[in-house]
Amino acid sequence: LQESPANLIQIRLKIEQAEKLRSELRYLRVEALENGKAVLTAEQKDHLKNLLASRRDNFRRSQGQPS
Repeated sequence: LQESPANLIQIRLKIEQAEKLRSELRYLRVEALENGKAVLTAEQKDHLKNLLASRRDNFRRSQGQPS
């Protein structure tokens, strides 16, 4: 953006590249959670469920959303 005029094609490509990487990271997180859940005991699954719910509630509160 410091060039004048800005190279819009190059900017678009960089934005798309960054979004693709974010998307891949989100997918890998879900995949890791699913693979990990497959080896947990019932008690461990309950504990994980509670941890994830707690994180979700904390995030919502930090965003000003009701639980």
